[in-house]
Amino acid sequence: MSENIRIFQVFYNQATRAALDPEFEPLDNSGNERPEWREYWPISRFLGSNTLEEGCYYGFLSPKFGVKTGLGGRQVKDFVAQADGADVVTFSPFPDQAACYFNMFEQCENHHPGAIAMAQAFFDAVGMNLEVTRLVMDTRSTVYCNYFVAKPVFWRRWKQVLDRCLEHIGNPYSPVGARLNARTPYDNGYSPMWVMIMERVAATLLARDRDITVKNYPPFLLPLAHPVWTHLAAEIVALDALKRSYLTTQVMEYLQSYRALQHRTIQAFQQLSARGVAPVAAPA
Repeated sequence: MSENIRIFQVFYNQATRAALDPEFEPLDNSGNERPEWREYWPISRFLGSNTLEEGCYYGFLSPKFGVKTGLGGRQVKDFVAQADGADVVTFSPFPDQAACYFNMFEQCENHHPGAIAMAQAFFDAVGMNLEVTRLVMDTRSTVYCNYFVAKPVFWRRWKQVLDRCLEHIGNPYSPVGARLNARTPYDNGYSPMWVMIMERVAATLLARDRDITVKNYPPFLLPLAHPVWTHLAAEIVALDALKRSYLTTQVMEYLQSYRALQHRTIQAFQQLSARGVAPVAAPA
């Protein structure tokens, strides 16, 4: 089935090209005409100029994929090949962030204040008909860094949102576009807010569109966002389980329990971080 899996990895210069995983196809962004777009520029160009083959999996990964996930290209392809035909296959790191926040927008708000209101304004403007604060994401739907591989049925939905986003940010008369173009601190520099919103669109579609089938690389086998979370492994698993239980049953008590445990867990993380506690050693 490997001929039906096309996974690209973006490179920006000779150094990043030399570091690419040999199992992935190089995707040239050395011109870097839109540096503020990051990987969205080469992804947009590819999707806009190529006809995707139905049934084929496509993925577009950043140069840091191996560092952030600990996975090699052969592992990724083998997992996709055994995904039982799912529409989307995810390889999302940071399961602590997926579990400890109600959804990816709540997590974004923690680092980029105003993100929830901005995301809601954008989704309203493009007619996506959802309430950001009510959108529950667990580790099955959460996708950080756009680390997913998908069939065209999903990429078409994703690109529709990207295209509408690019329309707004390119329109000087769009109030939503002005908000999306606002700068926010990121990675020792700055990034437009729309990049933060777009990173969360794949998860938004997975959480909203139940007709899309998804297969996840086991999230708790992937790296945490911060090593201190190793002290709170049981809480992380419990938080994710509470969200899954709510989504299955719609029983509000699960969400109430989630919020109570979430508060205690984040507070414990902050206290451990402040004390400089070393991470729990991995089992030999």
